[in-house]
Amino acid sequence: MHLALLFFCIIAGARLGDTVNHTLRIASEKLKINSYQGFDRVTLDGGFFIPEPGRPLLPVISATLAIPADARLHRVEATPQATEQIEGKFIVLPGQFPVPVSKSQLPELCPPDTAIYLSDQPWPAQSLINYSVHHTGGFQLVNLLLCPFTYFPLSGCLLLHTEISITVTFESGANPVTPITVSQRNQHLQSLKPLVVNPDDLTTFAPPVSGNDQLSIDYLIITSSELKESFQPYLEYRCQRGMRTEIRTTGWIEANYPGRDLQEKIRNHIIDYYHNRGVVYVLLAGDNRQIPSRQISVTVGNEQGLIPTDLYYGDLDFSWDSNHNNLFGEMDDSVDLYADVFVGRVSVETPEQVRNFISKVLAFENTPAADYIQRSLLPSGWLWRSLNYHGKFVNDSIAELTPAGWTDRELENPPGAGVVADSFNNGFLIFDPAGHGNETGVYDENGTPIYTTTYAGYQTNHNRYSIITSLACNPGNFEAEDCLAEVALNCR
Repeated sequence: MHLALLFFCIIAGARLGDTVNHTLRIASEKLKINSYQGFDRVTLDGGFFIPEPGRPLLPVISATLAIPADARLHRVEATPQATEQIEGKFIVLPGQFPVPVSKSQLPELCPPDTAIYLSDQPWPAQSLINYSVHHTGGFQLVNLLLCPFTYFPLSGCLLLHTEISITVTFESGANPVTPITVSQRNQHLQSLKPLVVNPDDLTTFAPPVSGNDQLSIDYLIITSSELKESFQPYLEYRCQRGMRTEIRTTGWIEANYPGRDLQEKIRNHIIDYYHNRGVVYVLLAGDNRQIPSRQISVTVGNEQGLIPTDLYYGDLDFSWDSNHNNLFGEMDDSVDLYADVFVGRVSVETPEQVRNFISKVLAFENTPAADYIQRSLLPSGWLWRSLNYHGKFVNDSIAELTPAGWTDRELENPPGAGVVADSFNNGFLIFDPAGHGNETGVYDENGTPIYTTTYAGYQTNHNRYSIITSLACNPGNFEAEDCLAEVALNCR
């Protein structure tokens, strides 16, 4: 039996000329300028870089606005309203060729583009660099990329726009909308509030709600036939917690859904359950052998490669391969990159590992140790000392986000992974080792280990289970055999 994918849409009367307005404010105290190889390197707290080799490298910021689910975007405008001239004359560092974080060596410095640096034309020409429309869980978002600076290269004048007004104009009621369940709506409302700059509009702009939730489920577990029975206690636990939960095996999905391969069939199954059953959460219950990931095509500078991602199972818009070249996730292809369902993976391969996982979840959710919940461990090392780029910059950002009363322990340049592991044994809810990385661990630019699989499998933090993140390249590469993330997950 093959299941059809059914979609029901609503379209209202169109109304042109509606707007959303917002003013971005950038504090001049967040601006930092330091010297680097005869140039001025401009940084901004909360900003980031999209380097164009040879062109002035100025920080950009992003802003995301919600618009009605049924709207068609008409126009986006960004206009500086308040500006400060930065004292001095500056030769802004030119953009460099992008380098993967896994590379510890940087290429030679890219020189300035003389056509720009010998001109006094403003750079960039306008504050709005780019914008794009995205969809997540039925909600519609407009993401803006803005540069809050104007630079006049020949004279060296640098302006900071401390206020930028944004106006998004749209046509209401112009696009069909698929209704969602109350549960889908409520979960996405909560997740989007900290993301958009106009959270008070979310309820008004939300997609319509379907009237019948009787057949809906909240939580979908996808696993292999061999592990299905082992996950049954987890299904029962989720049901006891008030979440309507189902298990489906890859064998059943392969027999009942269309697709060029198992990955596409799994995604079509999730699409079906998202539209017709109201699913909100999806657990990929198995390692890559049980639930294969989708490899996507990635280009960084002159380097090309494939990396695994489970976002393919969460972002349900388009096919991720609309040009049919069997290269998924190409940026010039149709990819939205905003998830419609919340997807997680537990990289387990045996019933014993499943039991260990369930035991940890139950302890974490029901009987966590009280003495570690408000603690974070943030070790870091140099990524590129020549650029003054240290992992602590990321960890400082994490520390700024933790609530009042938290203890944030930052370990800069630890002499080895043993020091970090000893600290970890004391119990920390959040653990973020920041550096370069491969499947076996996280390291500084000289190869000094910050945290490795050697220690992850033998921690004695007992019931003080942690949430581990890292900017490092490959410690979470579950396609490899027993990467750092898998060792940490499956240790007892």
